[in-house]
Amino acid sequence: MNYTVSILNPTPVEYTYIIYQTLPRTKSCTSVVWMMGDIPANTGTPTPVVVPWINIPSVVLGDRDNAQLTQTQLWDVELHTRWLLEYDVDKEDYELKEMANVGSKIKDEIIIENRSGKEVDIGIALSQIAGLYWENVLSNENVSFKMDETYHLALLLPIQKAEVGQIVAIDDSTDTPGALQREDIVAMSPIHFSSPLNFAQATIVADASGVPEVHISYPT
Repeated sequence: MNYTVSILNPTPVEYTYIIYQTLPRTKSCTSVVWMMGDIPANTGTPTPVVVPWINIPSVVLGDRDNAQLTQTQLWDVELHTRWLLEYDVDKEDYELKEMANVGSKIKDEIIIENRSGKEVDIGIALSQIAGLYWENVLSNENVSFKMDETYHLALLLPIQKAEVGQIVAIDDSTDTPGALQREDIVAMSPIHFSSPLNFAQATIVADASGVPEVHISYPT
């Protein structure tokens, strides 16, 4: 399904938006900046910033460098499937193979079994951009991604630099130097999609002192 968020900024302040995801019912999965861009200040009639994506998943491998996770390999997959991650010694490369006829219904959306003999960072992507990672997955461990139609829209000031793949640690009790922290974010709001609603309008509203909020609506 195609999803779209339209961000309207009628305020005189420029912002940077980021969108990130979380995995339901667990804090063990690392969230990273999934999408980002600029929101111009209003100089007349505000023009919406339109952010579309496709809710079709891919499995990725990541490479951790300080507070950044860069996707190194990607495979398109389908929901309600189980996969084997293997390492081909001759090709010196990873392979992802679907497990057919597993004998039971896959309740979790996507399950990956690491049989590569290596410790890896396994992620899930939408629109081929990784947004969530299980880090340090040992060989013979399994991970599962139960896809959720909830996303988080956050505003930063332009002076706060952000990059796709940068760790979002606002709910992380550990200190991750270089990660986006709660104090870096000036306003935020979850976006909840539910079928057949696939469009959300985000409007930035500032109070008398200029403190912004993000109001989400779902026009039909």
